Amino acid sequence: MLNNFSFINFFFVLLKTFSFVCFLPGIIGSNISPLIRCVVSIAISIIIYPIVQEAFIDINNIHLITLTIIREIFIGCSMGIILSILMSFLHLAGHFVSSTSSLSTATLLDPHFNDHPSVLSAFFVLMGTTAFFVMDFHHIAIESLVKTYDLFPLTALVSLSDWCDYLTQSLAEVFKKAINLSCPFLILGTVSQLCLGLLNKLIPQIQLFYLMMPVQMMICYGTLFLCTNVLLKFLIIFFQDKLCLF
Repeated sequence: MLNNFSFINFFFVLLKTFSFVCFLPGIIGSNISPLIRCVVSIAISIIIYPIVQEAFIDINNIHLITLTIIREIFIGCSMGIILSILMSFLHLAGHFVSSTSSLSTATLLDPHFNDHPSVLSAFFVLMGTTAFFVMDFHHIAIESLVKTYDLFPLTALVSLSDWCDYLTQSLAEVFKKAINLSCPFLILGTVSQLCLGLLNKLIPQIQLFYLMMPVQMMICYGTLFLCTNVLLKFLIIFFQDKLCLF
């Protein structure tokens, strides 16, 4: 039978888990009910609590309890924010592709960021979110959450400098991977724009950029059809590399 101290420990675990789940891909959108987030957080906390209960120490001081609450929320939010930043490269890559394929004005609801980005941005985000859960990468994320009790004991302080360095590296990695993912589309889009520019100089009486918009869309969709398998492999390798260091 659980005593009062066990309930306090479970409350600490629940705080960190809930802070992490609020930024988890697929659950971060505001269209997800808070009740669903609470249920998922409680379920994960019940599962991981027997594993991490030995990491807790006796805390009877109200000031230490308050500091522990702030610390657990900070660690959970930090992990969730970094994971969300790593997922945002899909949104950025879709924006790059849309800007070179005349699809910037075509928008679609994105449940991950709860806005209306371009169709390709929403497609990339949905594809990445699906791959994240189908390949069980959320299990690795939850396992990383458990390992934080070994990496950051309750008696140790959290290094803000290391967290800022990793955050900066993650932001740089987002732009790098977004360009890598959209590279085939950017090359074809740039070549098509150069060709249209030369033709427009030769035939200035015809609005070639307006007439060739359907052709640019067909080239983009054809490239997407041919490269979908490669893009999925790219996403899987990216998640494996980053989550192993997460």
